[in-house]
Amino acid sequence: MGVANAEQLSAGLIHAGFATFIQPIYCFAWEAHADGNEIAKYLALLPEQYIVPGSSAMTTFDEHVFKASFEKLAVDSRTHTLIAFGQVSNDTWVHSVRAATSRPIVVLGLMRDVLAHRVQLFYSDDSRRQMAERSSSTFVKAMMHSWMQSDEYPRDAQLEYMYGLNATLRDLPIDDVWKARNASAIASGVDQGGTTSTASVYLGPVGDSQNVRRSLCVFAHSTSLPIPWMRYETATETSSSFVPSTYVANVDEDIVAAMLAREPREFYYVARALDTFEAFAEEYGCLEEPTEMALLPPKRDHAQ
Repeated sequence: MGVANAEQLSAGLIHAGFATFIQPIYCFAWEAHADGNEIAKYLALLPEQYIVPGSSAMTTFDEHVFKASFEKLAVDSRTHTLIAFGQVSNDTWVHSVRAATSRPIVVLGLMRDVLAHRVQLFYSDDSRRQMAERSSSTFVKAMMHSWMQSDEYPRDAQLEYMYGLNATLRDLPIDDVWKARNASAIASGVDQGGTTSTASVYLGPVGDSQNVRRSLCVFAHSTSLPIPWMRYETATETSSSFVPSTYVANVDEDIVAAMLAREPREFYYVARALDTFEAFAEEYGCLEEPTEMALLPPKRDHAQ
Protein backbone atom coordinates (compact mmCIF):
# COMPACT_ATOMS: atom_id res chain seq x y z
CA MET A 1 0.00 0.00 0.00
CA GLY A 2 1.38 3.43 -0.93
CA VAL A 3 2.05 6.10 1.70
CA ALA A 4 -0.84 8.28 0.51
CA ASN A 5 -3.32 5.40 0.67
CA ALA A 6 -2.04 4.33 4.08
CA GLU A 7 -2.42 7.87 5.41
CA GLN A 8 -5.97 8.10 4.06
CA LEU A 9 -6.82 4.78 5.72
CA SER A 10 -5.30 5.94 9.01
CA ALA A 11 -7.23 9.22 8.86
CA GLY A 12 -10.43 7.26 8.33
CA LEU A 13 -9.74 5.10 11.38
CA ILE A 14 -8.90 8.15 13.52
CA HIS A 15 -12.05 10.06 12.61
CA ALA A 16 -14.21 6.96 13.03
CA GLY A 17 -12.87 6.42 16.56
CA PHE A 18 -10.80 3.33 15.72
CA ALA A 19 -7.30 4.76 16.02
CA THR A 20 -6.48 2.04 18.56
CA PHE A 21 -5.72 -0.22 15.58
CA ILE A 22 -2.77 1.97 14.57
CA GLN A 23 -1.60 2.68 18.17
CA PRO A 24 -0.75 6.36 17.72
CA ILE A 25 0.74 8.85 20.11
CA TYR A 26 -1.90 11.46 20.89
CA CYS A 27 -0.60 14.96 21.55
CA PHE A 28 -2.72 17.40 23.53
CA ALA A 29 -1.03 20.79 23.34
CA TRP A 30 -2.62 24.07 24.37
CA GLU A 31 -1.66 27.70 24.79
CA ALA A 32 -1.80 29.24 28.24
CA HIS A 33 -5.09 31.09 27.59
CA ALA A 34 -6.85 28.09 26.03
CA ASP A 35 -8.05 26.43 29.29
CA GLY A 36 -6.34 23.15 28.46
CA ASN A 37 -5.15 22.65 32.03
CA GLU A 38 -8.55 21.39 33.13
CA ILE A 39 -8.51 18.66 30.47
CA ALA A 40 -4.87 17.81 31.15
CA LYS A 41 -5.51 17.30 34.87
CA TYR A 42 -7.58 14.26 33.97
CA LEU A 43 -5.13 13.03 31.36
CA ALA A 44 -2.52 13.06 34.13
CA LEU A 45 -4.68 10.58 36.07
CA LEU A 46 -4.15 7.92 33.41
CA PRO A 47 -2.00 4.93 34.40
CA GLU A 48 1.66 5.81 33.93
CA GLN A 49 2.23 3.39 31.05
CA TYR A 50 -0.03 5.47 28.78
CA ILE A 51 1.73 8.79 29.41
CA VAL A 52 4.73 9.96 27.39
CA PRO A 53 7.51 11.18 29.72
CA GLY A 54 7.73 14.97 29.84
CA SER A 55 3.97 15.45 29.91
CA SER A 56 2.62 18.08 32.29
CA ALA A 57 -0.89 19.07 33.28
CA MET A 58 0.03 22.57 34.43
CA THR A 59 3.13 23.71 32.56
CA THR A 60 4.92 23.23 29.26
CA PHE A 61 5.87 19.77 28.02
CA ASP A 62 9.37 19.03 29.36
CA GLU A 63 11.47 18.14 26.33
CA HIS A 64 14.54 17.45 28.49
CA VAL A 65 12.69 14.74 30.43
CA PHE A 66 11.27 13.40 27.18
CA LYS A 67 14.64 13.12 25.45
CA ALA A 68 16.24 11.54 28.51
CA SER A 69 13.49 8.96 29.06
CA PHE A 70 11.76 8.07 25.79
CA GLU A 71 14.37 5.61 24.52
CA LYS A 72 15.70 4.61 27.93
CA LEU A 73 12.26 3.45 29.06
CA ALA A 74 11.45 1.92 25.64
CA VAL A 75 8.26 3.96 25.57
CA ASP A 76 7.76 3.50 21.83
CA SER A 77 7.71 -0.29 22.19
CA ARG A 78 4.70 -0.31 24.50
CA THR A 79 1.89 -2.25 22.89
CA HIS A 80 -0.87 0.31 23.26
CA THR A 81 -1.84 3.89 22.49
CA LEU A 82 0.11 6.68 24.21
CA ILE A 83 -0.56 10.32 24.99
CA ALA A 84 1.67 13.37 25.48
CA PHE A 85 0.37 16.64 26.87
CA GLY A 86 1.58 20.05 27.96
CA GLN A 87 1.29 23.77 27.35
CA VAL A 88 2.95 25.13 24.28
CA SER A 89 3.85 28.51 22.81
CA ASN A 90 4.61 26.89 19.46
CA ASP A 91 4.58 23.36 18.07
CA THR A 92 8.18 22.53 19.00
CA TRP A 93 7.50 19.70 21.43
CA VAL A 94 5.00 18.04 19.10
CA HIS A 95 7.70 17.97 16.43
CA SER A 96 10.16 16.54 18.98
CA VAL A 97 7.80 13.68 19.78
CA ARG A 98 7.21 13.14 16.08
CA ALA A 99 10.93 12.89 15.38
CA ALA A 100 11.42 10.24 18.08
CA THR A 101 8.71 7.77 17.11
CA SER A 102 7.58 5.60 14.25
CA ARG A 103 3.97 5.82 15.41
CA PRO A 104 1.41 8.15 13.85
CA ILE A 105 0.95 11.41 15.75
CA VAL A 106 -2.65 12.49 16.38
CA VAL A 107 -3.12 16.03 17.68
CA LEU A 108 -6.13 16.57 19.92
CA GLY A 109 -7.63 20.05 19.84
CA LEU A 110 -9.58 22.33 22.14
CA MET A 111 -11.70 25.13 20.73
CA ARG A 112 -14.37 27.57 21.73
CA ASP A 113 -16.77 29.95 20.05
CA VAL A 114 -14.65 32.63 18.33
CA LEU A 115 -16.49 35.56 19.89
CA ALA A 116 -16.13 34.15 23.41
CA HIS A 117 -12.49 33.31 22.71
CA ARG A 118 -11.66 36.85 21.62
CA VAL A 119 -13.59 38.54 24.42
CA GLN A 120 -11.75 36.39 26.96
CA LEU A 121 -8.44 37.16 25.26
CA PHE A 122 -9.17 40.89 25.26
CA TYR A 123 -9.75 40.87 29.01
CA SER A 124 -6.84 38.52 29.75
CA ASP A 125 -4.46 41.49 29.56
CA ASP A 126 -4.41 42.94 33.09
CA SER A 127 -3.87 46.58 32.13
CA ARG A 128 -6.53 46.44 29.42
CA ARG A 129 -9.00 44.74 31.76
CA GLN A 130 -8.41 47.27 34.53
CA MET A 131 -8.94 50.17 32.15
CA ALA A 132 -12.09 48.56 30.75
CA GLU A 133 -13.52 47.93 34.21
CA ARG A 134 -13.35 51.62 35.11
CA SER A 135 -14.54 52.92 31.73
CA SER A 136 -17.91 53.40 30.10
CA SER A 137 -19.37 50.80 27.78
CA THR A 138 -18.90 53.16 24.83
CA PHE A 139 -15.20 53.54 25.60
CA VAL A 140 -14.75 49.77 26.03
CA LYS A 141 -16.32 49.16 22.62
CA ALA A 142 -13.89 51.68 21.14
CA MET A 143 -11.03 49.86 22.88
CA MET A 144 -12.13 46.55 21.37
CA HIS A 145 -12.38 48.03 17.88
CA SER A 146 -8.91 49.54 18.24
CA TRP A 147 -7.51 46.21 19.49
CA MET A 148 -9.01 44.33 16.54
CA GLN A 149 -7.28 46.69 14.12
CA SER A 150 -3.90 46.51 15.87
CA ASP A 151 -0.92 44.25 15.19
CA GLU A 152 -1.49 42.78 18.65
CA TYR A 153 -4.76 41.19 17.55
CA PRO A 154 -4.24 37.43 16.94
CA ARG A 155 -5.87 36.54 13.65
CA ASP A 156 -6.71 32.85 13.18
CA ALA A 157 -5.63 32.30 16.78
CA GLN A 158 -7.25 28.88 17.12
CA LEU A 159 -5.87 27.71 13.78
CA GLU A 160 -2.22 28.53 14.42
CA TYR A 161 -1.50 25.06 15.81
CA MET A 162 -2.42 23.61 12.41
CA TYR A 163 -0.30 26.12 10.54
CA GLY A 164 2.61 25.19 12.79
CA LEU A 165 2.27 21.59 11.63
CA ASN A 166 1.87 22.45 7.96
CA ALA A 167 2.44 26.06 6.89
CA THR A 168 0.88 25.48 3.46
CA LEU A 169 -2.55 25.26 5.11
CA ARG A 170 -2.44 28.99 5.74
CA ASP A 171 -2.79 29.67 2.02
CA LEU A 172 -5.51 27.11 1.27
CA PRO A 173 -9.22 28.00 1.18
CA ILE A 174 -10.57 27.14 4.60
CA ASP A 175 -13.04 24.61 3.19
CA ASP A 176 -10.07 22.77 1.66
CA VAL A 177 -8.30 22.86 5.03
CA TRP A 178 -11.31 21.25 6.66
CA LYS A 179 -11.49 18.56 4.00
CA ALA A 180 -7.74 17.91 4.22
CA ARG A 181 -7.78 17.41 7.99
CA ASN A 182 -10.43 14.72 7.60
CA ALA A 183 -9.07 12.99 4.50
CA SER A 184 -5.42 12.27 5.28
CA ALA A 185 -2.37 13.25 7.31
CA ILE A 186 -2.00 16.98 7.87
CA ALA A 187 1.77 16.49 7.61
CA SER A 188 2.92 13.48 5.62
CA GLY A 189 5.39 10.93 6.89
CA VAL A 190 7.40 11.23 3.68
CA ASP A 191 8.98 14.46 2.51
CA GLN A 192 8.35 15.88 -0.95
CA GLY A 193 11.41 14.15 -2.34
CA GLY A 194 10.20 10.84 -0.97
CA THR A 195 13.55 10.12 0.67
CA THR A 196 12.98 10.81 4.35
CA SER A 197 10.47 8.91 6.42
CA THR A 198 9.08 10.24 9.70
CA ALA A 199 5.85 9.96 11.66
CA SER A 200 2.75 11.24 9.90
CA VAL A 201 0.70 13.84 11.77
CA TYR A 202 -3.09 13.80 11.86
CA LEU A 203 -5.65 16.11 13.42
CA GLY A 204 -7.87 14.21 15.81
CA PRO A 205 -11.01 15.08 17.75
CA VAL A 206 -11.58 18.60 19.02
CA GLY A 207 -13.01 19.28 22.47
CA ASP A 208 -15.10 22.23 23.62
CA SER A 209 -13.39 24.25 26.35
CA GLN A 210 -16.80 25.30 27.65
CA ASN A 211 -17.84 21.70 28.29
CA VAL A 212 -14.96 19.89 29.94
CA ARG A 213 -16.74 16.71 31.01
CA ARG A 214 -18.23 16.11 27.59
CA SER A 215 -14.83 16.76 26.01
CA LEU A 216 -13.14 14.27 28.34
CA CYS A 217 -15.83 11.70 27.54
CA VAL A 218 -15.38 12.19 23.78
CA PHE A 219 -11.60 11.96 24.11
CA ALA A 220 -11.88 8.77 26.17
CA HIS A 221 -14.10 7.00 23.66
CA SER A 222 -12.42 8.28 20.49
CA THR A 223 -8.88 7.48 21.69
CA SER A 224 -9.69 4.29 23.65
CA LEU A 225 -7.60 5.68 26.51
CA PRO A 226 -9.06 4.99 29.98
CA ILE A 227 -9.47 8.70 30.77
CA PRO A 228 -11.38 8.97 34.08
CA TRP A 229 -13.90 11.46 32.74
CA MET A 230 -16.65 10.35 35.13
CA ARG A 231 -14.67 11.83 38.02
CA TYR A 232 -15.34 15.26 36.61
CA GLU A 233 -18.28 17.05 38.16
CA THR A 234 -20.05 19.68 36.07
CA ALA A 235 -20.36 21.84 39.19
CA THR A 236 -16.58 22.20 39.18
CA GLU A 237 -16.44 23.74 35.69
CA THR A 238 -13.45 26.05 35.70
CA SER A 239 -14.51 29.68 35.88
CA SER A 240 -11.84 30.55 33.30
CA SER A 241 -13.85 28.61 30.71
CA PHE A 242 -16.67 31.10 30.85
CA VAL A 243 -16.77 34.73 29.82
CA PRO A 244 -18.50 36.90 32.45
CA SER A 245 -21.75 38.43 31.24
CA THR A 246 -20.42 41.90 32.09
CA TYR A 247 -17.69 41.40 29.49
CA VAL A 248 -20.07 40.16 26.82
CA ALA A 249 -22.39 43.10 27.51
CA ASN A 250 -19.80 45.38 25.92
CA VAL A 251 -20.00 43.50 22.63
CA ASP A 252 -22.42 44.95 20.11
CA GLU A 253 -23.42 44.12 16.55
CA ASP A 254 -20.68 46.32 15.09
CA ILE A 255 -17.97 44.44 17.01
CA VAL A 256 -19.35 41.07 15.93
CA ALA A 257 -19.52 42.22 12.30
CA ALA A 258 -15.96 43.57 12.42
CA MET A 259 -14.70 40.35 13.98
CA LEU A 260 -16.48 38.19 11.43
CA ALA A 261 -14.99 40.30 8.65
CA ARG A 262 -11.49 39.72 10.04
CA GLU A 263 -11.96 36.08 11.02
CA PRO A 264 -14.06 34.28 8.38
CA ARG A 265 -11.63 31.34 8.32
CA GLU A 266 -11.67 30.76 12.04
CA PHE A 267 -15.44 31.26 12.36
CA TYR A 268 -15.96 28.64 9.64
CA TYR A 269 -13.45 26.11 10.97
CA VAL A 270 -14.48 26.38 14.62
CA ALA A 271 -18.16 26.04 13.71
CA ARG A 272 -17.41 22.86 11.75
CA ALA A 273 -15.13 21.49 14.48
CA LEU A 274 -17.59 22.08 17.32
CA ASP A 275 -20.45 20.67 15.24
CA THR A 276 -18.37 17.52 14.72
CA PHE A 277 -17.63 17.46 18.45
CA GLU A 278 -21.36 17.52 19.22
CA ALA A 279 -21.91 14.69 16.73
CA PHE A 280 -19.21 12.62 18.45
CA ALA A 281 -20.74 13.42 21.85
CA GLU A 282 -24.14 12.20 20.67
CA GLU A 283 -22.65 9.08 19.09
CA TYR A 284 -20.76 8.13 22.24
CA GLY A 285 -23.57 9.14 24.60
CA CYS A 286 -21.46 11.92 26.12
CA LEU A 287 -24.46 14.09 26.89
CA GLU A 288 -25.49 16.21 29.87
CA GLU A 289 -26.92 13.00 31.28
CA PRO A 290 -24.51 10.34 29.93
CA THR A 291 -26.16 7.33 28.31
CA GLU A 292 -25.35 3.70 29.10
CA MET A 293 -23.09 3.66 26.04
CA ALA A 294 -21.01 6.51 27.44
CA LEU A 295 -20.62 4.70 30.76
CA LEU A 296 -19.16 1.61 29.08
CA PRO A 297 -15.35 1.40 29.13
CA PRO A 298 -13.76 2.73 25.93
CA LYS A 299 -12.69 0.22 23.28
CA ARG A 300 -9.30 -0.95 24.49
CA ASP A 301 -6.15 -2.21 22.88
CA HIS A 302 -3.79 -4.66 24.55
CA ALA A 303 -2.37 -2.48 27.33
CA GLN A 304 -0.64 -4.36 30.09
